[in-house]
Amino acid sequence: MPRLTSVAVIRWAAYGHVPKGLPWHVVPDLVVEISRESAQTEPISAWLDSYFHAGVNRVWVIYPDQLKIHDHDSLSSSRLLDRNQSLDG
Repeated sequence: MPRLTSVAVIRWAAYGHVPKGLPWHVVPDLVVEISRESAQTEPISAWLDSYFHAGVNRVWVIYPDQLKIHDHDSLSSSRLLDRNQSLDG
């Protein structure tokens, strides 16, 4: 399960409310993962594969020890940002 997800408010309108528990019946627009490579049990490529195949539009993988973020907008497209750059999405 991701550390953080975001779903556009307009997409919740069809359900009338945001569910308090799981499962959600809507795919998040954005998923945020935090990677601590020394504690990693599953490759990041597996996360990306499952999220994008489920219909997620964007995945941010945060590397706090390196002060970097990978911004993925597909399985084959990403950009690496350092602490002097900003995210938009």
